[in-house]
Formats: sequence, C-alpha cells, structure tokens
Amino acid sequence: MECPHCKKELSYPKYAWSNAYQYHKASTVATECCGKAVRVIPSFTVEILKSDETGTDDWGRPISE
Repeated sequence: MECPHCKKELSYPKYAWSNAYQYHKASTVATECCGKAVRVIPSFTVEILKSDETGTDDWGRPISE
C-alpha cells in the first residue's frame, strides 16, 4: 500500500493494526516511512449464504422447514 503522504511503500507500527483488529476502533499513528499521521480504521464485510441447516439457529430460535 502506498503512503498517502510520501507516496512510498506505507510502513507503520504493527501495534496500530493489532489495536484496530482487537478493539474494533480507529486510531491515529505516525508512519515509519515519513513520520506523518495516518488513520488505521478497521472494517469487515458480511456475506449471506443459503444454509440447509435445520433445528434451531445459534440463538435457539426454531428454523422453519
């Protein structure tokens, strides 16, 4: 990934990534490539797929047939 400031290869302390992953919160960190600030923002996607499971869902609610 390119640094938005210096346009070199982005380098930043890995603890910023770990913090975003563990706490699901954005943080600001100084880059290692040029010392400028960047925001590390966690994001994720959800995919919905058909399931043929029967019985109850993960919350104990009945699944209709």
